[in-house]
Amino acid sequence: MKGMDIGSAIKHRRETLGLRQEDLARGTGLARNTISRIEIGSVVPSAHSVELIAEQLNCEVGDLYPPAAPAPHSIFEALHRAGVRDWTLSLSLAELSDLFREPDGSKVTYEEAYDIAHRAVKAYAAFRREIIPYLQDERARRLDGEAHERIIFVVLTFNAIAEDELKRIDEEQDNVRANARALDITEAMMFIRAEIAEAY
Repeated sequence: MKGMDIGSAIKHRRETLGLRQEDLARGTGLARNTISRIEIGSVVPSAHSVELIAEQLNCEVGDLYPPAAPAPHSIFEALHRAGVRDWTLSLSLAELSDLFREPDGSKVTYEEAYDIAHRAVKAYAAFRREIIPYLQDERARRLDGEAHERIIFVVLTFNAIAEDELKRIDEEQDNVRANARALDITEAMMFIRAEIAEAY
């Protein structure tokens, strides 16, 4: 096993928890430069060091070793492995575009667009958790890029529909109701953006 593989897992877990190398070093009793060297793969940690690190990262030792299974072959497979039953993210860009259109070609409602975007963002977060351990693999990096392209498309399409709804609301006469609805839509747009940022 390469030191870089476990080092990448340690770095990812540490950053996910919001810890600095100094924090991990202090908690384990290892030097900060040792943590750095483990993370970049120039040092293979001893079994004892891995146990100390796992304890500080609130995980099992096995969580820090790369998975035994090969990288997923498709976004669909990665979603399936992650336990996601919504396959929206595995659709092509053309199919995703169709999701946001009614059979007559008009755009779906804001509520339908939000539902599509929310489900896709949840799937993307699960996809990212599944694919990250494999990112040394070229196929996994390609899948990650495809999934990223698709989620960006979904979010941009949702935002366009939400902006149209905000314009429509702005034209309404009932200001109290319109302002409350506009605030709900704006908050939903920020929520979707925050979920994407958290997943990435």
